Amino acid sequence: MKTVILNIISTAYSGSTWVNMMLGSHSQSFSVGEMKRIFKAEQAQCSIHGSDCPIWSRFDLHADESPFAQIARLAGRRVLVVNNARKQVPAHDDAALHTRFIHLIRDGRAVVASYLRKSEGESAFRAARWWRHGVRRNRRFLNRHPAGDRIDVCYERLCREPEPTLRDICRFLDLDFEPSMLEYWKHVEHFIGGNRGTLLHVARSHGLELPAPTRETVGDAPRKTWDLGYYERQTPRTFSDERWKRELTGARLRVFDLVAGRLNRKLGYDAAQPSPGRRTVV
Repeated sequence: MKTVILNIISTAYSGSTWVNMMLGSHSQSFSVGEMKRIFKAEQAQCSIHGSDCPIWSRFDLHADESPFAQIARLAGRRVLVVNNARKQVPAHDDAALHTRFIHLIRDGRAVVASYLRKSEGESAFRAARWWRHGVRRNRRFLNRHPAGDRIDVCYERLCREPEPTLRDICRFLDLDFEPSMLEYWKHVEHFIGGNRGTLLHVARSHGLELPAPTRETVGDAPRKTWDLGYYERQTPRTFSDERWKRELTGARLRVFDLVAGRLNRKLGYDAAQPSPGRRTVV
């Protein structure tokens, strides 16, 4: 049976860690996380267990066995869930691997608000342009792959209707829905990279605290400005973050609409109605 690589494609701050972990909580799936970090650092550093991880401490990027075959063997799962692995996933399927894609879409205003919150000194104009560029780049990338191998998923619908949305994704993957997917924090223990707020819920559910490298950095940048208190107050079941509604006001909203409003509306987000009624998104 082929190993399936499920590649979640999204802009940053779109909830990909949360979605990855829910899908990785299926009995046949494994949450890999940000595969590109393994190739960049030439080692696998688990964001939850650190260097003591029973899975990633045994992974060898330089082994003769392909990285994905090795992960599938170590995890004992046939579906590997990765985030934004555009260059790390083989461009074409082979006898052992089949790649499928999720295009994870979130209201651009929420994404821009997160970007500004974590990027001190940035302007709304630059943030909106960054989001617009990211969505267009993702769509170009996905359009190079067969339509039957990709699906759009709306972050807001997943927050409102997690079980129906997960059932739709499972059908796309030829998997049976499992209720454990709704309680991902009980099942996911190994992850590369990821959103620190989501990782915090997972670590504490297993009686752990996040390792120092996870607490202090995101890639090569400090994370000291992150508001972990906000994440601690959130329920992990529905990881809804709508802070943008109070943070993006007046001039910032007008700038966003000027730069990226047309694309946001094309994705189904009405300027006066934050919760979309998309027809083409799961």
